[in-house]
Formats: sequence, structure tokens, C-alpha cells
Amino acid sequence: MRDFHVTFLRLLGLDDIKLTCFHAGRNKQLSQFGGKAIKELIA
Repeated sequence: MRDFHVTFLRLLGLDDIKLTCFHAGRNKQLSQFGGKAIKELIA
């Protein structure tokens, strides 16, 4: 599921490494716990 999220963000033109959300008092990266773009879907 994390791979899908990272791929979707890249298709939208967003940088998944710079994109953060504020949760439980801290900023967290969406791809912090792994997740790689699925190259077959991007091509």
C-alpha cells in the first residue's frame, strides 16, 4: 500500500520525501516507513 501511495504522489507531481503532515504533535513524512514508486505504473 505504501508503494501505491508514493507512486500516486509522484504521478500528481508531488515530492513524497518533502511532503509532510502534522500528526500527534510531530511532522511525519508519508514515505518515512518505506515505499518506493512502482515504475511500471509511471511509464
